Amino acid sequence: PEPAQQGESVDVSFLLRRLGFKQAVGLKAAVAVVLGQRLQKSKKATTSNWANAVLSPQQLQYAANDAHASLLVYLALNANDRANDRTKDGAKDGPAGSHPAGTAHTGG
Repeated sequence: PEPAQQGESVDVSFLLRRLGFKQAVGLKAAVAVVLGQRLQKSKKATTSNWANAVLSPQQLQYAANDAHASLLVYLALNANDRANDRTKDGAKDGPAGSHPAGTAHTGG
């Protein structure tokens, strides 16, 4: 399946498959592999009742942490994807080390 985007959401597992992962990768593993970080998840929050009309502060924190970690993984994968695309384009379109207009490296 090609599309990684569905409406306003992105399927991070699609991007991971493009990197060669054959099986589904959970967020905890994705954070470890992509970001080199450890995502701690509260067992109590994980197994709590998410069908409640009002979520507890712990559930809200858990959900926010998951959303934030997902975003960081996506941004890292997307940056990697774009870097790979630029490498491929550079090999076809111009000399090695050339920069697209407006993106020249100015020192450092």
